[in-house]
This record gives sequence, C-alpha cells and structure tokens, in this order.
Amino acid sequence: MARLGRILIWACGSQPRNADLSVAPATPTTFSMTELGSDNDEVFKVPSDPCELRVPKQAVLEKLKQFNYDEKSVFAVKLALEEALSNAVKHGNRNDPDKQVTFRYSIDSEQAVFVIRDEGEGFEPEEVPDCTSPERLPLPNGRGIMLIRAYMDEVEYRDCGRELYFVKFRMPPTVASDDR
Repeated sequence: MARLGRILIWACGSQPRNADLSVAPATPTTFSMTELGSDNDEVFKVPSDPCELRVPKQAVLEKLKQFNYDEKSVFAVKLALEEALSNAVKHGNRNDPDKQVTFRYSIDSEQAVFVIRDEGEGFEPEEVPDCTSPERLPLPNGRGIMLIRAYMDEVEYRDCGRELYFVKFRMPPTVASDDR
C-alpha cells in the first residue's frame, strides 16, 4: 500500500518547498501529484470565516462517498475535519478576516490524507492542557486535538503547529456472517 509520505515538510520559520498556494477562495484545483502523490489531490484556500468552511467539507464528504468509505470512517473524518478547520480559523488565525486557511486533501480507495495550514503564530501541541484532567472536564471546549488524535490513524503537527497533517485509512469491507 502506498502511503502519502511525500507531503511538504515545514520547519519552524521556513517557507514550504515547491508550494504554490495562490488559489481562489473556496475553489478547488488539482494539486501537483508530487505534493500528495495522487490524482485525487485538491486544495482550497478559504477566508477565516466559519461559514466559508462548508464548501471544502462538503467536497470531502462527496469524495468519501465516491470511494465507498464506511459510515464510521466518514463520521471520523467529518469530526476531525470540523475540529481541525475550526481550530485553524479560531485559534490559528484568531478569526482574522484578512487571514486564510489552506486546506489540501487526497482521497482514494485506501486512505484519506489532509493538510490544513493557518496563517497564525503557531503553537506547541504538547503544551495544550489535558482536556481529561479533572479541572478541565467541566469546560465546554478544548477537546479538538484529542478528538482528532482519537479518530485519525496518523496525526502530525508541523511548522510550529501552523500546519496539521492527518490520515484516515479506509477499512476493507467486512463480510457479514450471513453472507458466508
């Protein structure tokens, strides 16, 4: 199985190599195959407005359906995507309408790969308080990173937390015992 490990790698303070992210807001375009390694790569660049996130999320759900991802995987991707995009707008870009979120994804019959980048100052994921600690349990927020890590198969923060890479592997269909 080919894993998409050729994603651009960002280092703190550096610029991406081989990246051209000048895409019109909420308009998908085909990304170079060398970026994510698939003919199904798409990219969105959207303003830091939660309402603008609907189009890219819908595009992902349609692509998951096209590749027959099971209901549990679709739920997991939808949840992780909602959390990651919301975090990029709210925490990364601080709801600044002059900043944008760049969202790249590739979905095929084996895996769904996502890269979300904000224009914020970044953060250290290890320094985010544990949302399961007794003093944080009553709080209504702060669970996004935990949910993304729980539902995705691979999660990696890059470029000082400004970029999030995550993967969901497609589970092969199971044969029901009645079908044997």
